[in-house]
Amino acid sequence: MAAFWTPLGNIRLNSRYFNPANSSRNPELLALLYHEVIHLEQGPLVALSVRGELEAWQRQFLLLKKLGRAPGHRAILELLALPLNWDRSVLRRARELMQEYAGKGYLAHLLPLYPIPREVRYWIGSLPGLTNHSKEE
Repeated sequence: MAAFWTPLGNIRLNSRYFNPANSSRNPELLALLYHEVIHLEQGPLVALSVRGELEAWQRQFLLLKKLGRAPGHRAILELLALPLNWDRSVLRRARELMQEYAGKGYLAHLLPLYPIPREVRYWIGSLPGLTNHSKEE
């Protein structure tokens, strides 16, 4: 993990990837910090979901593109083309692409597709005899 946000509103950088000697003009660092700021803006419920990750990844790589570092990896190009919506099949594909790019150590498979309150509503609505939320499916 190159960087992460904390519930106290801090962003931590992994010194294995970034240090003061090589980071002052690093576009990847700027884009990564932007990714983490997005999560802080989202709040923990959204940030800890595939939907929150998709938004942060898309905005991170769009910023890198603006900084002249166009993404060339097929998984990132496909991720950027995904619509940012609530379609569960889109979010499943986003999770696959994130892991394809970042590796199996990136634990996106542990995150719910939706923020937890919305995920719970989805599953409760899917119970037999209750209204189904198929419009989100």
